[in-house]
Amino acid sequence: MLGRLDATQTPICLDWTGSGFEVLFKGEELWVELEAPVRKPDMWVLATVDGHPITRFPVQEGRHWYPLVLGMSADNTRKVTLMKETQAMPAAPEATVMVHGLRYEGELLPLPEPALRIEFIGDSITAGASTSKTYWEYLEEILNPMSMKAMGVSGSCVSATSDYGTSNSPLINRYTSIPDSDVITIFMGTNDYGHETPLGTIEDKGDISFYGALNTIIPGILSAHPSSRLIWITPTHRYGRGTSGILGTAFTYDYIPNGRGHNLKDYVDAIKAVCERHSVPVIDLFNISGIDPSVSEMRSKYMPDGLHPNAAGHEKIASIIAANWVQQAAKWGCSPVLA
Repeated sequence: MLGRLDATQTPICLDWTGSGFEVLFKGEELWVELEAPVRKPDMWVLATVDGHPITRFPVQEGRHWYPLVLGMSADNTRKVTLMKETQAMPAAPEATVMVHGLRYEGELLPLPEPALRIEFIGDSITAGASTSKTYWEYLEEILNPMSMKAMGVSGSCVSATSDYGTSNSPLINRYTSIPDSDVITIFMGTNDYGHETPLGTIEDKGDISFYGALNTIIPGILSAHPSSRLIWITPTHRYGRGTSGILGTAFTYDYIPNGRGHNLKDYVDAIKAVCERHSVPVIDLFNISGIDPSVSEMRSKYMPDGLHPNAAGHEKIASIIAANWVQQAAKWGCSPVLA
């Protein structure tokens, strides 16, 4: 099983982006029975064979059988994957896809054990907003063999002291549910700038500010997962997205302070400062992504709405993360293979 789900459920429910299943199939035909409880919103899923997309479709309301493989040689063995694409909607439990079963002509073979299990925690960028493919899906192709799971929630902030409060599943309310993994990555922080979380100071404790939330979350994850490698990925630059709820003015350049008097770099610096205190490595996309959406040509190519990378932007981000991980993993004694 892939992604964030409860494998003990019957049927298994795909609630989160990236949740699904993967099988090693040898045979001619493979079908899956899926169910969408409601007609709207559309629940999109993607099926791949050996990493190559073969079909993408919205699951119809009710129970139906869908073909994943048809007309394949009986002697061929392929890795078949089905993943939910529609982002998680914690406030709408009916926004799910239920997996009832498989039928096939052939056999299911054991999958090889992955070299690393990686958990991706994030916001709408990790959830796949405004892109046909996320950075972690590109990483799944670049780094082999890896088992990757994602938990991205649109609009999610690090702290519950933003103007969203607790309505957007802030990380401070969900970090304790992160499952044990070899690597845990967090790619968050831009929404705290855009939704004006108080920055606070590095000595803050508890969820009274951005610093306070970081000072709770980071040691909390390290304590719960002492054998895992925690990595924080800083936000990229952004441009012209959103409006200050305090000032009533539109955001343009991210070096312009929000209604709390802080620019995006202040939040990035807070992430780096708290991570440094706990010896947590940081992949600083704010400074090394090479994506500046304030330049119109670059915005058009990588980040059309000024905040969410498109597929080209996600691919660029994935290449930077992969290069960092290959270097880091050698120190961990588990070097991933570049595909």
